[in-house]
Amino acid sequence: MDKLSLDVSSLLVRGNIEKLVTDKGTTKGNVIASTYSFVNIDEIDLVFSNLLNLSSFLDYIVKLNVTDQTRFVLDGHPLPIEYKRFRKAYNLRDEIAHGIKDVKFSNTMVIHLWDNLLNMTDISISIFSSFLKPEEGWNLPNSYEYGLDWIRTRGNFKLFSDKIFAKLMEVGSLIVPEVLFILAKVLKTSSSVEIAEERIPRIVSKMVQTGVIYGVGKKIFLTPKGKKRHERTTNILRNLWKRESYNIICTWIPITHD
Repeated sequence: MDKLSLDVSSLLVRGNIEKLVTDKGTTKGNVIASTYSFVNIDEIDLVFSNLLNLSSFLDYIVKLNVTDQTRFVLDGHPLPIEYKRFRKAYNLRDEIAHGIKDVKFSNTMVIHLWDNLLNMTDISISIFSSFLKPEEGWNLPNSYEYGLDWIRTRGNFKLFSDKIFAKLMEVGSLIVPEVLFILAKVLKTSSSVEIAEERIPRIVSKMVQTGVIYGVGKKIFLTPKGKKRHERTTNILRNLWKRESYNIICTWIPITHD
């Protein structure tokens, strides 16, 4: 804050920060650090979003995680950040540090929580570096937009696939592409989620490839695999996919109702 002379006025509800700095013989950074609790994930987002002039600091981490996934603790495939677990880690910290509780977790869960934290920290450092070292030319907005488009595409696919499953269970078969265009319009009306028409053939093709539907002529039918997938899908997942289809995707905010 002090090195970049960042504007911190939006983070103080009362008082003149210049007067505070003079009276206390301190810096703006110290004032903010002592005003906010950085063990609270929501306050972390508030502070850094305001300081860096971002729509949502944690939302940027969500998007950048699309292309920046690293495995820290054990070798293997990179693990995407799971924000529910990140909040769980914060709650655990309070229980251990302040509640002096003896918490019991499996080694696997501890590894996942630790990997999660390190992944978020790694991306956070990259975001800070884009401001501290602008000469490196990292295009943060472009990286964010790429991640946004990727997640929106995934949300569109999941949400529209689920709508197709439901309709197939109701009527048995659907004619491609006429009926699917109608379904896309229904989804837009009911959930404010717009599926681009050019994406519909690709969605259907991927569903066929993954074995959840099959086609005969111009018709598509549900497979047992697709039926099971639809039956296992919870409303929490549907709400997540709906959220992912919007422009601002704050998936770090938990969905609590099924």
